[in-house]
Amino acid sequence: MSDSAALGATPDVPKGHPRGLWVLFITEMWERFSYYGMRALLVLYLIASTNKTLADGTDNWNPGFGWSAAEAYNLYGWYTGFVYITPLAGGWLADRFLGTHRSMLIGGWIIALGHITLACTELFGISAGEVVTMQTSPGAFVTFMSGLVLIVIGTGFFKPCVSVMVGQLYKANDPRRDSGFTIFYMGINVGALLSPIVAGTLGETVGWHWGFGAAAVGMLAGLAFYQFLRPRYLVGIGLPPPPRPHPRRGP
Repeated sequence: MSDSAALGATPDVPKGHPRGLWVLFITEMWERFSYYGMRALLVLYLIASTNKTLADGTDNWNPGFGWSAAEAYNLYGWYTGFVYITPLAGGWLADRFLGTHRSMLIGGWIIALGHITLACTELFGISAGEVVTMQTSPGAFVTFMSGLVLIVIGTGFFKPCVSVMVGQLYKANDPRRDSGFTIFYMGINVGALLSPIVAGTLGETVGWHWGFGAAAVGMLAGLAFYQFLRPRYLVGIGLPPPPRPHPRRGP
């Protein structure tokens, strides 16, 4: 008996990690970039004044919704709450019907559409000096809320699937699994670190729609990267579940 077998080591474990891990690393990094980038702007955009002139006498070239801080944080709380609830339904659909690959793609494209919709809020007129509501600026209000709803729905499909696909890269009892997840979560942290810097800076210094647009670009970049490299490095990962046998009817 060899020393490795005597120590209980797993035989024939490849060195390094599957290349598919890096595909999922980059994909999740960009998705988190889009999510945290938009979230960094959400309250700031909602409380930004709609007045043409700010309190210090300067021109207000970057108006928001003019909401109070309490109203903005209330919406922020509802939004983040639903973001963490919808993956329960998305995970169930992926597990029973879609598979993690299809569910992730569906969710990613819906998320990207949501960020684009948020950026398009700037296309609608906002009444100067008035708080943006359904009565004062219906186009801007409906567009912005629709963008948030799309992101919530898309995150429900996307979020529970990427981690599952990381686990599918490794066989049972593969000692590389833990370190693989550690590397994967580093991608989440990198995206969360960079997004407020990029999207937040663009939103506050160039225009809110540029910040929301940057979040959309991040999500689209992650989707493009994933779809281009999946056929090479993720073959057989994230497939739909096999059809469930129908129960036999009695005579």
